[in-house]
Parts: sequence; structure tokens; C-alpha cells
Amino acid sequence: SLTGVGLVLADLVEMLSMGDLLVMLMLVAVFSLILGMGLPTTANYIVVSSLLAPVVVALGQQNGLLVPLIAVHLFVFYPGILAAVTPP
Repeated sequence: SLTGVGLVLADLVEMLSMGDLLVMLMLVAVFSLILGMGLPTTANYIVVSSLLAPVVVALGQQNGLLVPLIAVHLFVFYPGILAAVTPP
């Protein structure tokens, strides 16, 4: 949180998706996959839930959607865990 990477990542996803929810979800999944590489399960959940879950909630609210938090956390956690399966 001291580096400000969370705000930069949120702005990057918002800029690249241009308000399209499907593109935003794909970008969040890719970033979650990248951030989850090399992390154990608990650290993976902490990193992706603190950096990427607020992005999905905020952009969903901007588009008028009420997204359940458990769904958001599971959505960002799944690609992060799949990062352990990707080849090095």
C-alpha cells in the first residue's frame, strides 16, 4: 500500500477496459494470474483480494451493478491459484 501500486493498477484496468465490463473482468483475471505466480495460497489471496477486488467492485458500481463481495473475491482468487499450474 505504500508504493501506490493498487491505485495505479486500478487506473490501468479502468483505462484499458474503457468502461466495458467483460474486458475489465478479463484484464483483472490476467493481472490476477500474473500477481499469483510464485505465491503460496494464503499470500496469493491477500495480494489479489487487496489489489484487484476493489477494482471490480468500484467499476461494477460505476456501471450500476451491485456485485456480491464473495463473488468478487472468488473471481480474483481462482486465476491467482491457477498461476501455480502455469509452466515456469
